[in-house]
Amino acid sequence: MRKRIEYIDVVETLAIFLVVCCHNTALLGQSVLATAILQFTTTVAVPLFFMANGALLMSRPLDLKKHLTKTGMLIIAVFAWRLLTWLLVMPFWSCLLT
Repeated sequence: MRKRIEYIDVVETLAIFLVVCCHNTALLGQSVLATAILQFTTTVAVPLFFMANGALLMSRPLDLKKHLTKTGMLIIAVFAWRLLTWLLVMPFWSCLLT
């Protein structure tokens, strides 16, 4: 069993929180605070998130077949989510904006 590296979990949790904040700055409008939060989260949180995930991924030997399978499943999930969005949200989008 692999030993868990707790500080990477903490860094990744912080990065996830900041990325979520990045995606929710539109709720603050066009204020200076919203712009400052967006600038901070995009310049710090996103690279931090990739760094934490990279540290977790690079600690294991590369299994190309497993990697390609996971990547393919992720691409399928993203396109399925996009299709669901188009089918379920887009018909009501004009109603949501008014």
